Amino acid sequence: MAGLKTPDSTVRKIDAQGVGNCVFSAGELLYEKESTCVIEESFSTSKPIVNIRCYYPNQIQDYFARGAFYNQLRDDYEYWSYLTVEVPDGGRTGREVLGTHEPDQQVQTWDQQRIKFGEVGGCHKQDGKCVEIDSHVRALAKEEKKPLPYTAEVCFSFYFKWTDTYEEQWDDFSERIKKVRTHVEQTKMAKGCAMYTAE
Repeated sequence: MAGLKTPDSTVRKIDAQGVGNCVFSAGELLYEKESTCVIEESFSTSKPIVNIRCYYPNQIQDYFARGAFYNQLRDDYEYWSYLTVEVPDGGRTGREVLGTHEPDQQVQTWDQQRIKFGEVGGCHKQDGKCVEIDSHVRALAKEEKKPLPYTAEVCFSFYFKWTDTYEEQWDDFSERIKKVRTHVEQTKMAKGCAMYTAE
């Protein structure tokens, strides 16, 4: 274990399952500047989410050892972020956006990470375009046949896949036995949710 780079962060909260937290802001959540940032749990069209910062329980490189046969971070050089826009109070998930990240040499030592919305450059993207949470909440309201203003729950997380096991299968194309991973599991590194009202 490499240990945390920012062990004194007052914002990091690790739950009983070993998953870190994500916090939301209508402003910038600058690195190691939590005391100057306004962290909130409710947002709207007139006060949109600008930044999300997620705090990991470990440095990203500490997760490389998990999975004797396969580890998404170690073997595919990637991990995922996942944004959902959900009907509150246990309702359905109406919108999902998957982001792919590469743990290069610098990223491997991170124990927290910032995601931007509504900005060109560095923003969370879907199909090459910056994600607009407001439009996703409006689309969910339309699907639910609900009038505006409409409030949904927005959740964000980081995770990767891994497994210790595989089975051998014959591959007709290569005409040889290949190893196919089985019992693939996911490790969530951080997650957080906030409420968003499309006005």
